[in-house]
Amino acid sequence: MAFHGVLTEYEGETEELLVTPVGVGITGRVALTGEPIYAADAINCEFTQHIPGTPFIDESILAVPMKYDDRVTGTIVLSKLGLNQFDADDLRVLESLASAAAVAFRGAKLFEEERSSAEAANALLRVSQALTRTRNPERVLREVVGALADLLDIPRVSAWVRDPQGGFLPGASVGYDPSQVDDLRDLRAESETAARYLLSVEEPFFLPAEIVAELPDEFKVGWDNTPVIVAPFRWEPEGLGAMVGMAGDPSRMFSPRDYRMARGVADLASLAMGNAARFADLEHAFLQTVEVLANALEAKDEYTSGHAREVAEIAVAIGREFGMPSEELRMLELAGMFHDIGKIGVGTEIINKPGPLTDEEMREMQKHPEIGAQILAPVEFLQPVLPMIRAGHERWDGDGYPDGLAGEDIPLGARIIFVCDAYHAMTSDRSYRMALPEEEALRRIREAAGTQFDPNVVEVFLGAHARGLIRHRHEHVH
Repeated sequence: MAFHGVLTEYEGETEELLVTPVGVGITGRVALTGEPIYAADAINCEFTQHIPGTPFIDESILAVPMKYDDRVTGTIVLSKLGLNQFDADDLRVLESLASAAAVAFRGAKLFEEERSSAEAANALLRVSQALTRTRNPERVLREVVGALADLLDIPRVSAWVRDPQGGFLPGASVGYDPSQVDDLRDLRAESETAARYLLSVEEPFFLPAEIVAELPDEFKVGWDNTPVIVAPFRWEPEGLGAMVGMAGDPSRMFSPRDYRMARGVADLASLAMGNAARFADLEHAFLQTVEVLANALEAKDEYTSGHAREVAEIAVAIGREFGMPSEELRMLELAGMFHDIGKIGVGTEIINKPGPLTDEEMREMQKHPEIGAQILAPVEFLQPVLPMIRAGHERWDGDGYPDGLAGEDIPLGARIIFVCDAYHAMTSDRSYRMALPEEEALRRIREAAGTQFDPNVVEVFLGAHARGLIRHRHEHVH
């Protein structure tokens, strides 16, 4: 752990040179037995082990154990040129010093362990807090791979998740360059390979560099044949995955703290993935319930069957053209599904009226965006959808309803749904008219750009339509 010497005979000695197994040499013997040794003539001591590369010299060695609760935690060794250089007083002084050093060393180790444990607990708490706000499995995996890379100070981490066929796919990664990320997405580990290298035990485990070098190519994107730590995790009902962290340094050895941190992150991943799965189940059940309401609405009008679903699909196609991220596309799809849900609060005689509506009937019909937002308002995860539902009939020029919003004050999702809703309505049979020809519907949308519709949305819609991205089943009723 430390040494000090000033004589030329000891020059060149290092901590590495002095390392010796317990039980070997004078120092090792003291460590093994817990009893002091005074070698007045060290060369001729029965326990002496000569250090290769050092000269044979006349020296005296006094070695005493460092003990804490009768357990040897180290040794203190004095070497001095010449024979018979120490006496009984020197032994007593050194034993007293060793006893005090053992207590101090134990205290320092306990303090370091407590500090390390506190740091680990705080780090894992921060990860836990981030995961409690995450309900999407993809985001969970991004959080945990980032956390493992930071906590273990390693350059690259990937998460692998079992697919329905039993193989494993990379679900998230950190530290890879863009081309490696693309290559990583194309990988798949077969179940036999995963059982050997990802899930051989349930605790975090270590793959040395020589094993990493022999791994099959299905794993090795961005790998540099340095040691790897693997942290498996599972969640209910059948979820199974593993985080794979690369040391980045051939000499890196993972410490007990590293394994504890990896286990902590894996446990948090298990909880978060389980929560995300349960949330997805609840969300699916809720959406089925609300879709029943949408179907009930469409049952009031035989002409609008499937309208909500098709508007949602078209809106998502346009949202992708705008480069919306997946979470926004999901909200856009839900808004498309529920954009007319408020018509449940409008009389059937108004919805199915074959002719023009009176002013009073029109005012009643125009309440449906507000009613729809009120229906969905109690649902926490649908909060981002409410502004799109309420603004689904706001016009670009400000002449829409219910709030008279104009231009970019109208949420983009609402502007997209407005165009998609109009297109689908015009190209479908209704109680008061037959479906318009496709070209006529497109002409009317183009003509209303800048007044009724956002011109940018119209441009993107027409471009997507021209490229065949807009699908409409044209299920006319005659």
